[in-house]
Amino acid sequence: LEQRAEIKATDDYFLEEAWRANARLITFQMIPTTAKMRDRGVTEPGQHSAFFSFGSSGNVADFKDKVVQHGQGAKKIGLRRQVLRRAKKLEAALPDSIKNPLRSLADRAGVTGLLTQGRPTHIDPARANSLGEILKAGMNGRTDDLVRATSDFEKKFLASYQDQATIDVAGSFLHYSAKPGPKTIPLTWWAKPFPGNFGDWLSPLMISNFTDNKISFQAPTKPISQKHLVSIGSIGRFIKPSSIVVGTGISSEDILLSKKADYVSVRGPLTAAVLAKSGGPKLESFGDPGLALSEVIPAKRGKTNGKVAFIRHFSHLAIPVRLPENVDELRVLMSHPDQIASFVNNLIGYDSVVTSAMHVMIVCQSYGIPCALVTFAGFEENVHGTGIKYQDYAQGAEVEVMNPQVIPLDLNKIDLDNLTRDIQVSKTKKLEVVQAIRAGLERFDS
Repeated sequence: LEQRAEIKATDDYFLEEAWRANARLITFQMIPTTAKMRDRGVTEPGQHSAFFSFGSSGNVADFKDKVVQHGQGAKKIGLRRQVLRRAKKLEAALPDSIKNPLRSLADRAGVTGLLTQGRPTHIDPARANSLGEILKAGMNGRTDDLVRATSDFEKKFLASYQDQATIDVAGSFLHYSAKPGPKTIPLTWWAKPFPGNFGDWLSPLMISNFTDNKISFQAPTKPISQKHLVSIGSIGRFIKPSSIVVGTGISSEDILLSKKADYVSVRGPLTAAVLAKSGGPKLESFGDPGLALSEVIPAKRGKTNGKVAFIRHFSHLAIPVRLPENVDELRVLMSHPDQIASFVNNLIGYDSVVTSAMHVMIVCQSYGIPCALVTFAGFEENVHGTGIKYQDYAQGAEVEVMNPQVIPLDLNKIDLDNLTRDIQVSKTKKLEVVQAIRAGLERFDS
């Protein structure tokens, strides 16, 4: 970085860049004050010899405010977290007849998004602003600006893992936002955690496959009054009156769904029942769009490799799991369609799959890959929701219901074959879902 940098900075600046970029990969030692060499240091009996000497050039005052330095970002999250905590307590105390309409109003108005937005990931405003420019360029389809902003970032900073994830996801946004079509179709999905979660990023992949128009990102928690699509994910509570809904589901039944939205289909009959209870239309068109992935990425299973693929939900990534020798772990953190295609082509080469991610299971059933759906003892609550989404999906897809089976952290202690089911979604259902996607896109032609 120091060789290619176009800025004037001190050695401390470049050292801090190296530290930030590799912070998760290094260990460190706290040096006690007694280990520092002092001019008049007094040692105690048995004390280890001092080994650290702090050197100072004496030039700090001369170069202050004349070279680039890392800033101090202010954290303004305390009050918001307090308000969120109190709001949750108040919500829990209210009856459903009051709680559900209030929650729906908060979701539509953007209050939920304001209270639940993540913490700042950078203490350096300059770095955060630079990454923001990269992300903004990708979201808005500005290819040249993305190249320029990325180049500017690389001249000043060493990218940490999370920095690189942000840069990568900007490229994924650009793939959809820079398409050649004349129209822009806003689409709601969960974009985070960066670099993207496989299941959530199936949404722009599936929708984009059936249109040449640009696809722009609409955050679920942000208010919007213009026409937009809502598709893959348990994001039904964020459906707005201006939404066009294709295959969306819910994670719990204690919500209200917008009765004024334009519903083409939903994930399954449980979502449809909540919609009807909310005063919305009665639907009979079901199916998570992810089940039709094999119609978009036509990969065929041939001879398999004799191994099992183990794939965790992103909320399970930190769990210390022990795997048998014949089990390979694959990760779900991806967003670009080329990455997803590569993932699928790799996946079909395995004998079977063990996963705690529902959309990995759905994709397995799209391609006919034997699959076990699991969760982990002691971590059953990591995946959001009450668990109704599994039944909702299966009934909508017209397949056997698979609920997550609780397994120990040591997979050597269980017979994975006993958990595995060989289930495949019918061609008829896949084509029905494809037709629902096309119907949703046709709403933008009028």
